[in-house]
Amino acid sequence: GDNGGGCKDVKGAKDVDPHNKPHHQIWQALASVDNNPEFTTDLLHTILEASGILKDDLRIASFMSTLPCHPAVILPKHLKSIASHSLVLRALQGTLAIPDWSTFTTVANTCFQTASMDKSGTIPNYIPILAKVDPEQFGVSICTVDGQRFNQGDTGVYFGVQSCMKP
Repeated sequence: GDNGGGCKDVKGAKDVDPHNKPHHQIWQALASVDNNPEFTTDLLHTILEASGILKDDLRIASFMSTLPCHPAVILPKHLKSIASHSLVLRALQGTLAIPDWSTFTTVANTCFQTASMDKSGTIPNYIPILAKVDPEQFGVSICTVDGQRFNQGDTGVYFGVQSCMKP
């Protein structure tokens, strides 16, 4: 089914015959998406991002450079390479730390929206670096042990976090 991100679930890869080699499992699962055996590099990126693995993830950069350029069709000969990359394989199989990334990000977005409406509190002006921060800035970044990443809000803005978080 649709995972909410516009791409189809490929969690079926883990349900395929375990005696098959991983690249065969991937091909069978991907071929069953809309009964269309055409699997492109763009679809691979979409599936990875729907799993929380973002395009700028350095762990997949060199691997992705070995595949045909966008939006080329990935052929069966490329599947051994895909199956040999542990992170990509686990994303395709739905076995990362948070397998249901779509639900997780929906809940995280709801929490973000709720928290962003709270305008209480004041910036501590006795800490010079914090006194300069725009009080309207708010961002949340989450990274799992597998490197699944979620960013919402002002996550590209650098600012000090002292007094903003405690262990």
